[in-house]
Amino acid sequence: MNDIIAETVRKMQVAGDYAVLLKGQGVVQCYERPMWRACGDVDFLLSEENYEKAKTFFAPIATIIGNENEFKKDLDMTVGSWGVELHGTMNT
Repeated sequence: MNDIIAETVRKMQVAGDYAVLLKGQGVVQCYERPMWRACGDVDFLLSEENYEKAKTFFAPIATIIGNENEFKKDLDMTVGSWGVELHGTMNT
């Protein structure tokens, strides 16, 4: 999963979209035994502008796109076999 995250973030940056990796996989390297943690989804925090860019970036490669909470700017999707959540505010 770390390899997929690194590749995805690199591609996002090339497209001009910048995100902060949040929660689970973003902090797992701080665990005493990181390999013991089961991988879940990938959470990205984005500015409002980058949130919109990220939706455009992921739409063609997502196999499933969930319902968006427009007020919270929160969108979940599946990319390959991984869950990805976009968070456009800290209100999520």
